[in-house]
Amino acid sequence: MFSIALFMLGSALCGTAWSITSLVVLRIVKGIGGGMILPLCQAILAQAAGPQRFGRVMSLIALPAQLAPIVGPVLGGFIIDQLGWRWIFFVNVPICIVALVLAWRMLPAPGGRHDAPVDRIGLLLLPTGLDLLVYGFSRFHDTAGLFSPVTMLVLFAGIALLGAFAVHALRTADPLLDLRLFSSRALSASSVLIFLHGMAVYGPLFLLPLFYARTRGYDAGTIGWLLAPQGLGTMLAIAFAGALADRYGSRPLVLWGTIATALGTVAFTQLSATPDTILLSVSLSVRGLGLGFVGVAITACRRRLNSDPLRAVEI
Repeated sequence: MFSIALFMLGSALCGTAWSITSLVVLRIVKGIGGGMILPLCQAILAQAAGPQRFGRVMSLIALPAQLAPIVGPVLGGFIIDQLGWRWIFFVNVPICIVALVLAWRMLPAPGGRHDAPVDRIGLLLLPTGLDLLVYGFSRFHDTAGLFSPVTMLVLFAGIALLGAFAVHALRTADPLLDLRLFSSRALSASSVLIFLHGMAVYGPLFLLPLFYARTRGYDAGTIGWLLAPQGLGTMLAIAFAGALADRYGSRPLVLWGTIATALGTVAFTQLSATPDTILLSVSLSVRGLGLGFVGVAITACRRRLNSDPLRAVEI
């Protein structure tokens, strides 16, 4: 309830931002609340479902996660055109209020405090190292930024902190992130696939709206609809990908889904001054089809890990 309330407060404040700087700072507040919600929800679901049903529960909540980044631009474009950009944040407030009421009425009451080890050293090393890396990469806007002494210093500091965390995590009994779990080949492979799948989904969602806005000159509402074919392809894949994964396994589904995603991306690497909008829409639908297959296959693979002794990492 605290994380939802913090997310709601951050959203309301973002809607009242008076400058780009204030918006960025207030987005940090919003991000702290939002960042806590997902792992907390997974923990609550794990307790409610139990080990035997956890895979099915995670598969269910993975479906909207696959669709949200695709459907979001359509709704976002509509809100910006009709109500203005501030309502992108204000719209979260009533949703959060409903979530708070449901949490108050339906979630079990706290069962008292329990002693649990806190890896304070890991808390200092891992988040700081990741933040420094992100900041260093954000300075790669030109050659001067790439070879700037400040950029190199920040990147080396981030890498050093992450290296120190890795050494610490392998030596302590209760690390912030137990790297020993990645000795499982299946877990490591599925984690890499989730990372690459996230790049394939979220990377174009950042670039494509910029392309349609700056190169093609479309407004926000039109851009949302131009991105919709990818969502349609994803929904089509999700409709029957689960049955295919159960019948043929995850490996062929990931393989063919990756090929479809690559084929759907080819058109965007060969753009002319006036690209064919229909061709790009068809390509996006093929991309969505491939991404949907890969996403469901990865979820099915993670579900099968529940029979592994390392299934606690899913929880």
